[in-house]
Amino acid sequence: MQRIKHLYEKHHKKFFIAPAILIVFALITLISFYNTHGDIMDKDVSLKGGISATVITDKPVDIVQLQEKLEQQFEDADVRLLTEFGTEQQTGILIEIAQTDEQAFRQVVERELGFTLNDDNLSIEVVGSALGASFYQQMIRALLISFVLIAIVVFIAFRSFVPAIATVASIIIDIMVTLAIIDLLGVKISTAGLAAFLLLIGYSVDSDMLLASRAMKQKQGDLMDRVLSAIVTGLTMTVTAIVAVFAGYLTTTSVVLQEIFIILAVGLCVDVIVTYMLNAPITIIKMKQKEGAKQYHG
Repeated sequence: MQRIKHLYEKHHKKFFIAPAILIVFALITLISFYNTHGDIMDKDVSLKGGISATVITDKPVDIVQLQEKLEQQFEDADVRLLTEFGTEQQTGILIEIAQTDEQAFRQVVERELGFTLNDDNLSIEVVGSALGASFYQQMIRALLISFVLIAIVVFIAFRSFVPAIATVASIIIDIMVTLAIIDLLGVKISTAGLAAFLLLIGYSVDSDMLLASRAMKQKQGDLMDRVLSAIVTGLTMTVTAIVAVFAGYLTTTSVVLQEIFIILAVGLCVDVIVTYMLNAPITIIKMKQKEGAKQYHG
């Protein structure tokens, strides 16, 4: 613990290197992904419109062949097996296409699977492209509003622009880096995925506020002791959350829950680096300047 305290006290500016590398990595990845796909994320049908269908069947299915047949009929198609946790026994297949022609979709799937689709073995959702785009725009607007409100609340709480700007910057970096990693993992983002990013904002603000309140508002102990106390408490909470979401990801068979859990797991790991190698050094520099000014005027 004393070694960590020494690093933060004497070499805290060097910690900026890791977040800087993450920022460059995220920018390169997101720009490359945008140039390739025309967007910074791979949206599923709930955001771009189309058909999402779950077919309940234990009949062996060649998902590669099924996807090829669907792509011949429809421009964009994705087919995934659904399995039971523990036994890995097939329980069904999840099919997504970007078009909304349900009748044509049923005909192709029935022909390839060799049985009739009905209410007992099929759950289907059709989302119009306008509705998906509208929801996506609303979520982006909600994210932007949340940034402004968070900055205002932090500024009111600490009467300083530094923690407000640092907190918002940390959130933006968390989202950028997490999204870049999620893109590389090939995860499709749905409405549930956007909700996971909103949850990630909550986790990020929590750790940032804990750090700022311990370092800037508490008077007991010296600055580095207060910072270390915040780091220990924050890491305990974050590691516990990471273990919980990883356990959830490994045990659930729900595609939606898996998407939420993987986004949160990646985001929480990124937040550890951003909070304690960017926000913490900024807070230390701010407080040292404040203490130096007091000594100068005192």
